[in-house]
Amino acid sequence: MNTAAVLFVVAALGGVTMLAMRLLGHGRPPIWLAIGHGIVAISGLASLGFAYSQATLPTSAMWALVLLALAALGGATLFGGFHLRGRPLPLFLIAGHGILALTGTGLLLAAIFNS
Repeated sequence: MNTAAVLFVVAALGGVTMLAMRLLGHGRPPIWLAIGHGIVAISGLASLGFAYSQATLPTSAMWALVLLALAALGGATLFGGFHLRGRPLPLFLIAGHGILALTGTGLLLAAIFNS
């Protein structure tokens, strides 16, 4: 779980950077930043999924896995449905994606620090 948490925190830093860029008027972040953010987040999801397959996780970590998987679907929608088509990223989708991801990351960190 620790590896997954580190990866999600790094992904969150990239996400906050992209949010700031969007709020400053950029329609889309640079492709390298969006792809890097996605790769790090998917790596975190894979790491957490592996931990789930190998041991019994605390309930909060299992909920984190669910929320982070939903956030990944939102991220894929943002990337494939908007970024690759050259469309500005809708703020309401960015907000939903970020809320799911940050809540999931918070639950994961709570599971780590409470165990």
